[in-house]
Amino acid sequence: MTNILMSLFLEKEEWNSALEKYLAGKKVFILAVSFAAEYIHSSEEWIQAYGQPEGEYYRPMLKALTSYGVREEEISWGNYFEDSSRALQAKINEAEVLFLPGGAPDEFFDRLKEKNLIDAIQQFKGTIIGFSAGAMVQIQDFHITEDDHYKEYSYHEGLDLLTDFDVEVHFEKDDSTMQASIQRCLKEKKKVVYGIGNAGAVIVEGDSILTLGEVEKYEQQSQ
Repeated sequence: MTNILMSLFLEKEEWNSALEKYLAGKKVFILAVSFAAEYIHSSEEWIQAYGQPEGEYYRPMLKALTSYGVREEEISWGNYFEDSSRALQAKINEAEVLFLPGGAPDEFFDRLKEKNLIDAIQQFKGTIIGFSAGAMVQIQDFHITEDDHYKEYSYHEGLDLLTDFDVEVHFEKDDSTMQASIQRCLKEKKKVVYGIGNAGAVIVEGDSILTLGEVEKYEQQSQ
């Protein structure tokens, strides 16, 4: 398994061109169950957000994926409201790339558990790409930084795919709240936290970790 973590999934540019080898010609399944419940309440609203051809997130995702050589006919979407657990599991098993999009990471994980998808994801042999919430849920016991949606710092159960570090997504180096969260996470949970900017990526293959673009690495200070 290869894990790729980002804050935004952007079209191919020079800084992120290394992602092409993981995507070109591949069969991609987008597990679109990451939304915040306050925004999407029904299948009709899900289609407005993710459905083809005019869904709010469909066109940007299509444009980005095809820039890396993915064919539109090789992209499929998991509908939380319409797809059964068995259907979602089958789509995961058929894919070469599993895509975990942004949204609300705690709700995302809860829905993955509700749909009995944890084992299928943990046993997936291809490439898992996640941005924002989709990056966070790949982490064991990920943290959430206080923001407009989340009113306090907190820890949450994740997919346990990555155990040695945590991430701060949409990272801005001069943001004091983010910096405080990183230091708290280092003190309480992890030896390393990667601050991933909107034009940044962390790629994990086995014991190898490669960073692209706007990424800052923070480590526990030895006593």
